Amino acid sequence: MIVKTAILLPVRMRPTNLFRLYDSFVKNRERQTTVVFAGVDVDNKADYPSLPPGMQCIEVPLEKDGEPFKTVPKINYMARQAMLEHPEIEVIAFVGDDIVIKTPGFDVLFENVLAPHKYGMAFPNDLHQGPLLPTHPFMTSSIVKKLGCFAPECLWHTRVDAIWKNWGLHIQETGKGVYHYAADVIFDHYHPNARKGKQDLLYLRAYSREWKKHDAEAFDTYIRQGLHNDLIKLN
Repeated sequence: MIVKTAILLPVRMRPTNLFRLYDSFVKNRERQTTVVFAGVDVDNKADYPSLPPGMQCIEVPLEKDGEPFKTVPKINYMARQAMLEHPEIEVIAFVGDDIVIKTPGFDVLFENVLAPHKYGMAFPNDLHQGPLLPTHPFMTSSIVKKLGCFAPECLWHTRVDAIWKNWGLHIQETGKGVYHYAADVIFDHYHPNARKGKQDLLYLRAYSREWKKHDAEAFDTYIRQGLHNDLIKLN
């Protein structure tokens, strides 16, 4: 199997969401080389006895450094595994299980935007954040290779899209590549904050006082101590 565009989907114990997203993906992708990789926690495999046909499974360890895997470290683990197994990947993306894809040929549209550039990032209209933040970015694999991650490992869940925005704007402003908001590519975000999705324990944990406090402090530290070095790598 050849993979040109890899979409990372951390599984979050919402089977209905998973199948809804994948159904919209299959209906709207144009190329068979666009593949969804589902990150399934090892102990949760029994809850997903069969992923949708064609969806690839990446087994994610339960812990990292003695701590349960959080969202961002899980995405990084998945990115490294996907690129290790498929070094031919050119575009790598993150999509949450609360997304419904509504634009036919979205994969080709993003590939065409990114292909001419050494570095590039493009993101769809999620009908919530819109152009403000690249919450579900598609980026060239060269970014992940150069930085060694898909997102800063210090974060757990929130604020990561603000860092992706910093990366994208730098790439654009230095002329090293493209940062593109695809307003006509719709990835409808069924999130409680968008008043479309139901609140559940996973959302409550991600936006709990503990997680928000950690991510606020980690974000500030990264902006002060890590961002500059990462931007230099992308020059």
